[in-house]
Amino acid sequence: MENQKCSKKNHGDLKALSFCKDCNAYMCKQCEDFHCSFIKNHHLNRLVEDTNEIFTGFCTEGSHENKLEYFCINHNQLVCASCITKIKGKGNGQHSECCVCLIDDIKESKRNKLLENIKSLEDLSNTFQQSMNELKKIFNNINNNKDELKTNIQSIFIKIRNQLLSREEELLLEIDKIFNNIYFDESLVKKGEKLANQIEINISQGKITESDWSDDSKLKSNIYACINIENNIKDINEINQKIKRINSLEKEPKFISQDEINSYIENIKSFFKIVWINRHNYEDSLENNLKKSTIIENEEQIKYLKSWLPYPNKDNLKCKLIYHAKRDGDSAKTFHSLCDNKGATLTIIYTNNNKKIGGFLMKPFGGNKGSISDENAFLFSLNYNEKYPSVKGEGFSYNDQKSKGPIFGNTCIYISNNFLNNENNYYRPNTCRYDFGQRYKTDNKKINFTVLDLEVYQIFEY
Repeated sequence: MENQKCSKKNHGDLKALSFCKDCNAYMCKQCEDFHCSFIKNHHLNRLVEDTNEIFTGFCTEGSHENKLEYFCINHNQLVCASCITKIKGKGNGQHSECCVCLIDDIKESKRNKLLENIKSLEDLSNTFQQSMNELKKIFNNINNNKDELKTNIQSIFIKIRNQLLSREEELLLEIDKIFNNIYFDESLVKKGEKLANQIEINISQGKITESDWSDDSKLKSNIYACINIENNIKDINEINQKIKRINSLEKEPKFISQDEINSYIENIKSFFKIVWINRHNYEDSLENNLKKSTIIENEEQIKYLKSWLPYPNKDNLKCKLIYHAKRDGDSAKTFHSLCDNKGATLTIIYTNNNKKIGGFLMKPFGGNKGSISDENAFLFSLNYNEKYPSVKGEGFSYNDQKSKGPIFGNTCIYISNNFLNNENNYYRPNTCRYDFGQRYKTDNKKINFTVLDLEVYQIFEY
């Protein structure tokens, strides 16, 4: 409950520890000691945080402060005269349209219902902690899901921002390259700005040199002056050629128009969206989806399958039918395209000799992986409701080949390509790495059968 202050005027900042129904007053420690010293027969209630408010007998709605003398049937609430007045406004009349009666009128009905309600509350309280644990688990899962969504969004937009920055740098470098190659760089302009003074100096020097070629001591400096004039001519011609080339260009570089920019910005505003996926259509409870199986006969078989699965909290299991031979076809290619890399799976097989067998794999089908160890794998028979664990703890070993259907153990159960209506499928108990028990023991090395139907369920844990 919210911290209640002491009712004494000069104790208004002190926390109340108790409430006296007779005095209609909240009391701090000092007031409580004084009250108890002089008054013995009043009803004093200790205030405890996180519990219901102490009942004072006065209305707490708005600023009524009237005695509670009526009962609102609609809201199952005690109310005062201001609550039921037809004159509304200033917090009055909240229950004026409700069905209201005197408190004495509902006394017997409340009294008669009390024992029943106490029994209901006791029953609910027995499972309340379990409900709270479930609520906390749901809350934590929701928070984890929220954090994961936020992290994914941030990760995606960091990549987008990094890519945009990288693209920006590429475009800026491209602009420099275009202007330097097609037009000219800044150094040429600066060189041209200095060229005017150099030309004037070099012309004057050249005229002096022209009349002074007879002096051999000045020959080198005269040649150097000639080279300077030649370089000036070359520089001027280069600038003129650049100007001519620029003036002859029909196109000039340009960034995309503002309309296109606005279009991109609008697209960015609608990047991605948060979508609610109906997970009950995608992954329903284990029992509900297995009830839809065309192979499983009854709920007892579902009960056995659920009990065999190696999960600590089996009530959190869900599943999805990811492959149904009669629906999807019986080619190995189709089987692997729908079942590979799907995590834990439950395969159920219906044979022509009315056998309903199958296997559970914690590790996924994957194709061409050779032997795989899976200590949680097992085979089963729904005819006898029996589970067949691995022999000597060898776990799960199989050749998961793309050209074949599901294979369990050392061909304990072997399903061929195009397995419906042919006899190339078999189980082989004698060389099996699972304990098939006496149900399937035989002197034959293998027992062939025709597959009439086959289902694969993806198993989820939540």
